[in-house]
Amino acid sequence: MDSRRKTYQKLRFVLAGLAAVLVTVAPAAGAPNAPQVEGPGDGQTVSFLPVFSWDPVSGAAKYNFVLAADALFNSPVYSLLGTKNTRATPDTTVPNGMYWWRVQAVDANGNTSPWSAPRSIEKLWSDSPTLTSPDEEAVIAFPDEPLVLRWDPVPGAAKYSVEIANDLGLSSLVTSGGNPVVIQATNLAPALLLPSNMYFWAVTPLDAKGNPGPRSEIRSFTWDWPSTTTPQVTDLAAETELYDPEFTWDPVSGAARYEVEVNSSSDFASGSKVCCTDKPIATRLSPREVFVNNRYYWRVRAINARNDAGVWNEGPSFDKTFDNYPVLSESAIKNLRMRDRSDPGDDQSGDPGYQTDLPIVTWDPVPGASSYQVQVVPYDDALPEPCIWTAPSLSRWLVKTASTSWTPLAAGNLTNPPFPSNSKGVSKDAPTLNPGSAWCVRVQARSGRLTLSSPIWGDWTYLDDGTGASFTFTDYPSGGTCSPDCNANYLGSDDYVLPIRGETTGSNPLFMWNPIDGKQSYWVIVARDLAFSTIEDYVLTRIPAYAVRTQSQPRTYPDETTSYYWVVLPATGTTGGGAPGNVLLGAAADFLKQSVPPALVAPEDEATFSLQPTFQWAPTLGAKHYHLQVANEPTFASPLDDVTTASTEFTALKTYPAAKTLYWRIQALDENNTGLTWSETRTFEIQLAKPTLDPATPTLGDASLPVLRWFSVPGAVSYSLRIHEPNDTTPSTYSGYPSTAASFQKITGTGIFSWEIRADFPKALGTTPGPWSDPANYTHTIKEPTNPVSSAGANRLVMSWDAKTGTKQYRVQVSKREDFAPAIEIKTTDNPDYAPLLTSSYYSAGGTFYWRVAAIDGDGNVGTYANNPVQFTLPTASGGGTGPKHFKVTFTGRLVKNRTRDIVVKVRDVTTLNPVQGALVLASGAGIPTAVRTTNSSGVAKFLLRPTKLNKITFRITKAGYVTAYIKRTVHTP
Repeated sequence: MDSRRKTYQKLRFVLAGLAAVLVTVAPAAGAPNAPQVEGPGDGQTVSFLPVFSWDPVSGAAKYNFVLAADALFNSPVYSLLGTKNTRATPDTTVPNGMYWWRVQAVDANGNTSPWSAPRSIEKLWSDSPTLTSPDEEAVIAFPDEPLVLRWDPVPGAAKYSVEIANDLGLSSLVTSGGNPVVIQATNLAPALLLPSNMYFWAVTPLDAKGNPGPRSEIRSFTWDWPSTTTPQVTDLAAETELYDPEFTWDPVSGAARYEVEVNSSSDFASGSKVCCTDKPIATRLSPREVFVNNRYYWRVRAINARNDAGVWNEGPSFDKTFDNYPVLSESAIKNLRMRDRSDPGDDQSGDPGYQTDLPIVTWDPVPGASSYQVQVVPYDDALPEPCIWTAPSLSRWLVKTASTSWTPLAAGNLTNPPFPSNSKGVSKDAPTLNPGSAWCVRVQARSGRLTLSSPIWGDWTYLDDGTGASFTFTDYPSGGTCSPDCNANYLGSDDYVLPIRGETTGSNPLFMWNPIDGKQSYWVIVARDLAFSTIEDYVLTRIPAYAVRTQSQPRTYPDETTSYYWVVLPATGTTGGGAPGNVLLGAAADFLKQSVPPALVAPEDEATFSLQPTFQWAPTLGAKHYHLQVANEPTFASPLDDVTTASTEFTALKTYPAAKTLYWRIQALDENNTGLTWSETRTFEIQLAKPTLDPATPTLGDASLPVLRWFSVPGAVSYSLRIHEPNDTTPSTYSGYPSTAASFQKITGTGIFSWEIRADFPKALGTTPGPWSDPANYTHTIKEPTNPVSSAGANRLVMSWDAKTGTKQYRVQVSKREDFAPAIEIKTTDNPDYAPLLTSSYYSAGGTFYWRVAAIDGDGNVGTYANNPVQFTLPTASGGGTGPKHFKVTFTGRLVKNRTRDIVVKVRDVTTLNPVQGALVLASGAGIPTAVRTTNSSGVAKFLLRPTKLNKITFRITKAGYVTAYIKRTVHTP
C-alpha cells in the first residue's frame, strides 16, 4: 500500500474517532441551560406553599420540579416531572418547617440541564384562631345558658381541634376519651355536663392534611350550676293522731334527681340520719317509712345527670308524733269503753263502778294505727297505786291485737280440740278472771309502718269506771237453753249474736253468742268453707264473746269475696272438755270480710300529666301500709311500678311511658302484711312536653355551620338531636346534650337537612324519651371560593383564589368552552392555587380558555362552581420556552423641549421580569436625530436627548424571539 493510501486510512480513522468523540459529547454540549428561578426568594417565610416560578429556558421542552424537606433533596415532599409550565403549585399541604426547591429543564430529546441552585423557604402557618366567645372568665350558668364556644375562621384551616380542660396547661381534657374535639365548624356546643369548676379552652387550626397551625390563646370559663331551692314540709294527715310528712321544693333546672336527708341531729351527723334512700326525680317526696317520734331536721339537694350534687338546702324542722297528747288535750284512744251485748255495756248492779259477767273492752280505731296493745291488770284499792301495772305475767294480760276490742280467752291446760284443727294452733291465755275481782285497763295504739322493727306507740289511755278500776268481773255467765232449732249440746241458729248472719264487716269481727246453761267454756272455730276444712282461727274462751287475736300477737282475716263461717262448740269443762265434735250440727253462722278500700283522692280519673304524677288516697283504718300499682294495661299483670309505702301519698320516682293510657290502684295491707281489697282503678296519661325550636336558628348556611338552639323543657335532664340528611331515609340521632344548644362537628354534602329535638326525662336508671319537636330545615351550601384570578402567558399559567373556611380541597376545571362540555383538565388540590402542566395539546394550540373552581368538604362532596367562569388567553406554543415573548419597559428621566436630559430605558421580560440583554432600542421624533442603543446585561439602554418640538418621541424595542414594542413618551414644556 502506498503512502498516500496509508495517509488516507489514518485520516479516516482519525475522523472516525473524532466523529465518535463528537457523537458522545454533542448532547451535553446541546443540553439546555439550568433555569433561572424567580420566586419565592431564597429563605423567604411563607404562610402557605407559594407559586414557584422560573424563567423559560431556550430550547427547553419541559421542566422537572422538586420540593424537599432537606437541602440534599433526599426527602422529597412534592415533585413535578415534565411540566411545560414555568410555574409550579404543590397540590398538597405540608407541615411547618424549612423546605428546599429546584428546577431542571429538559429539551425535546430528553437532554436535561443542570438543576437550578437550590432555594429555601420557611413554611410558617402562623395564623391562630381568634376566640370570640365566651369572654375570658365568663360564667356559664348551667343549664339556662348553654356552653357555646366560638372563634373566627383561620385562612387555610380545614378543621379545628378544640381542647377543654380543667387545668391551665390543658393536660387534663374533660372531653370524650380525654381527646380534643375535631370539628369543621367555627363553633362548638359540646355535649358536656361538667362539675361546677373553672375550665380552660383553646383552639388549634388544622389544614387539609391535619397539620396543626398555632394554637389560640387559652381562655377560661367557670361552669356554675345554680342549685338553691326553697324547701317546705307539710303534714298530709288531717287527723291529730299522726304526722305524715310531705317534703316539697322548687325545681332546680338541670336536676336529674334529688337527694333528701332527714336527720334527728341539727348538724346532720351521719349516725343520726333516718331517711332517705329514694332519689326522687320530682320536687316532692313523701317518705315511705314512718319516723319514730322525735324532732327532725331535713335538707334537699339536686343531683344532675352525671351524679354531681348541688348545694344542700335546709328546710324547716318538724316534730313527728303518733297519737301523742303530752298536755292531755285529748285522749289518745278515743271512746275507750266497756261493752257487752249492748254498746256501751250495762252495769249489772247499782254499786259504784262497772260490774259485768261479759267483760269486753272496746274503742274507736285510731287513724294511722295498725294494731294495739292492751294491758289488763288486777286492781287493789288497799295499795297506794291500786292498778298493779307490774303484776306478773300469769296475773295480767299484755296483749297485742289488730282488733279494736279485747276479750279474755280460756286459760290452763286445754283438752284436745273437739274438731281437728288441721295444724291451726288453738289460742288461749295464761291469766284468768276470778269472779269478784276488779281490773284496770289501758290501751295504746301502734303506728303503721313499712318494715320498721322498732314499734312506735301512742300514749296509753286509761279506762276508769269511776272507782279507779276499769271493771269488776262478777262471774261467768250461767246462760240458758239453746234456741229451739238447736241440736243437743250445740248452739241453735238464733244463739249466734254477732256478727249478724250474712253481715259484711270491714275489720276483724267481734264474735258474740248466747251462753248455754251448764257450759263453762266455748270452742270458736272460723273457716273459709262450710265444711270447715280450711280453718282460719281456733280459740277457747270462757265467756260468750271473742275479739280476734292470739295469746300474744295480732291475728287478721284476709278479705274474701266469699263467706267466712264460724261455729261455737260449747264445753262442760273450763278447759274445753265435754264438747261435741260435729261442726255440721252447730248451726254455723256466716259473714263476709271486706275491708273498705282506700278512697282515691288524686289524680282524677283520666288525668293528664306533663311530668311525674303524685298519687294520693285517704287513710284506711287498720292499715299497716299500702301497696300501689301502676300498669299499662288494666289487669296489672306486669306493673310499671309496684310500690309499698306507709304514707298516703307517693310521687313517681321514674318517668312513665308517654302517650299511653296508664292504670293505677291502691290496696291496704293489715298488721300481718295481708293485702286487702283493692281500690277502684283509675287511668291517667303522661304527655311529655316536646321542645320548641328557637326561630333565631339559621336556616341557610355555608362554611359557618350553625348552632342549633331550642327552648328548655321543665323536667328534662338532657336532649337528643335527630338529623335527616338529604336523600337518606335513616336519620341519625345524637344524645346527651345537657342544655339547649347543639353544634355540628361537620356537615357533608349539600341540600336540605331536617332536624328535630326531643327532651329526655329521668327515670331510675337512664332516661325516658319525650316526643320529637316539630322539624326545622337547614339548607347547607358549599359556595364557590371567592376572588378567582389567573396569570397567563407563554409557558406560564397560574390560577388562584381565596382560601375557603371549612374546605378540605378544591376542584379546578379548565375548558375551551364556557359551558365546560367537555373540560380539558380537572384537578383536585389542597391549596388555593393551581399551575397546570400545560402538556395538553389544547394548551399548545393557545387561544381563549375558561376555568372555575369549587370547594370540596371533608367527605369529598363537591360544591357549586361560579356561574361566570374566569377567562384567560394563551399564545400558541412554539416549543418549550422558544415562543415569542414580550417586553416590560420602564423609563427614568423627563423629556423637556430644548433641554438635554438623560433618559434611561430598562427592558425586562414581561413574564419573568428578568433583564433583557442585547435588545435594540431606537429613539426618534420631536426633532431629535435618530438614536440607537443596545441594552446591557442589566437590560438598560441610556440616551442623552434634546427634543426641539412639543411632540412625542417613539421608542422601538426589538430582539429576536420577542414581539417588537413601540412606546411613545411625551415631550413637556420647559
